[in-house]
Amino acid sequence: MTVRRGITLLEMLPLPAGAEALVPETVASQLGLLCVLGHQSMTTEQAYVHTGMAQAMMDALQVSTTNWGVRAPGLTSGLRFRLAVARETLPAAPALEAVGRRWQLDLFLSPVEVLLPFRAAREVTNAEGLTVLEADPGQQAVWLLGAAILRVAHDGAGGVSVELVDSPDPFDLDRPTGAVLDLTLRPPTFVFGTSQFGMTLDRFEFDFSANYTPPDVNLIVERWVKTLKKAA
Repeated sequence: MTVRRGITLLEMLPLPAGAEALVPETVASQLGLLCVLGHQSMTTEQAYVHTGMAQAMMDALQVSTTNWGVRAPGLTSGLRFRLAVARETLPAAPALEAVGRRWQLDLFLSPVEVLLPFRAAREVTNAEGLTVLEADPGQQAVWLLGAAILRVAHDGAGGVSVELVDSPDPFDLDRPTGAVLDLTLRPPTFVFGTSQFGMTLDRFEFDFSANYTPPDVNLIVERWVKTLKKAA
């Protein structure tokens, strides 16, 4: 991306004048570096929803990331965002609608890529008829790919939270969600260093929430329950 100048994600937040300190300094300093490139907005009865793309920090600083072992939206590529601002109760005319005090800023960190110290591998059948792994001469690098959504939210009463969330609903600020991180490997089959030991690891999910279960995990649990009932 070329370097752009304009409003930042921090400046888009509906903060009262002088209330910038409500956002944690470590978060505010990063949001202040992300310049909004594209922006769309829509209005519902419950909220004002803003979506768009922010410029990567390294692009803004004119730093080349071609040979980096880490690639991430907002760092080495554009960052997709969504800001939902809850609407206040509509006053009687001619009074104007007040600025919403409750908001959620979702940053879509997908994909985050990290180069791992493994070698890409393939499955082959040896002379004994066993399936084994060997280094794949056609490709070398193995990347860890992660998908996560970082939410910065204001509860309307002065409290600001920063957390990972799963599948947010832009039109329902009260929808239950929790800290979930999806990971996969590309390619999924690899060996450790120059050894013949390795594995295939396609997709795995971390659920850090104490009171929320991702929908796909719920589906697996429901299938297991049905299977156990049939076997009983």
